[in-house]
Amino acid sequence: MWNLINYTVYPLAFNYVISTLLKVLQFTAQVNPNPAKYLITDEEHKIAINYEMSKIKLSIVTEFFSFIKDLIMYQNIEKIYFFTNFIYFKGFILLYFLYYIPFL
Repeated sequence: MWNLINYTVYPLAFNYVISTLLKVLQFTAQVNPNPAKYLITDEEHKIAINYEMSKIKLSIVTEFFSFIKDLIMYQNIEKIYFFTNFIYFKGFILLYFLYYIPFL
């Protein structure tokens, strides 16, 4: 269980946090126009900022759901890996006994 947390949850969470921060920085660097520089009104400036904030919120939500999807996918891979290892272990025990029983 701890291997699952250490090798899947922490890297995915780190990746999620970094990608979300990069998207927020990208959006805030793209738009935050100075109203005096572009000769737009305060109302247009507020609309532009609200639009960009909604884009940031949408990107955070999509990144979060992609994080959950990746986490579920990696957990399923871990379960499949455990299941195949268990099958190989049972096969190894079976072959071991089939090989040594005739010599007993």
